[in-house]
Amino acid sequence: MEQFFSYNGTLFPVGTPVFSPSSPAFRFGDSLFETIRIKHGRLMLFDLHLERLFKGMHALDFELPGLFTKEFLESAIVNLTLKNRVLDHGRVRLTVFRKEVGLNDPLSSLPDWTIECSSLADQYLQFNENGYSIEIDSNNKKGIGPLANIKTGNYLIYILAAQFAKERKLNECLVLNNAGRIADSSIFNLFLIRDGVLTTPSLDEAPVAGVMRRHLINHFLLAGNPVQEKPVTIEDLENADEVFLTNALYGIRWVKSFRSTTYSNKMTRRIYSDLFQK
Repeated sequence: MEQFFSYNGTLFPVGTPVFSPSSPAFRFGDSLFETIRIKHGRLMLFDLHLERLFKGMHALDFELPGLFTKEFLESAIVNLTLKNRVLDHGRVRLTVFRKEVGLNDPLSSLPDWTIECSSLADQYLQFNENGYSIEIDSNNKKGIGPLANIKTGNYLIYILAAQFAKERKLNECLVLNNAGRIADSSIFNLFLIRDGVLTTPSLDEAPVAGVMRRHLINHFLLAGNPVQEKPVTIEDLENADEVFLTNALYGIRWVKSFRSTTYSNKMTRRIYSDLFQK
């Protein structure tokens, strides 16, 4: 069945060229994106995704069009999922990028946008019983600063981290900030458990401000079990009882091993059950 994507609200068959190589998104990574999970037509954690998107647009000096509302975007996404027959489980990528102007013209503050969607297998969110094996790519470090938390199209450091893991036949690779502490991973946020206490790198340590990270922290705060947000070192990782990774698509991924350290999953499994099975 032919698949479609949306460009500025108009549907095109996948593969249709809609912008030129001069686009700032292509040339400079001047873009933002959100990857949203769909379950039976419902956009999961959509409010948190939009909050992060709009905050990022403000930080990158994008003008927010009047029609760019939750209702408009939700309708555009749902219409595309129906067109592509994504009826049960799926993923949506909403990308916002700076409108192209002439070579000698000042940069525009107006956005263009695309929406893509595709189906996911029903078991996509199942608990990963075998556990992940992870490492750290210490060759490339992420700068600390306010732009570090934004999910931009300038993703090179994460591409290199993913390649690092692939070449070593690992499941995932962690990324360090330029202070040598852990920021996040190629596509996940990091959580540690030590003596029953959850810890994750604070936002001033340069992780992407993950939507599932935020959702999990809110969940624990409501339950009266605060999560520590603070700097996390390699030594902290080695001394943890349990380690897991989170993002909006996969939910939670248990980490079984880091170098010579292995982890249990008793509390991780309970968190997974609370968030995704109940």
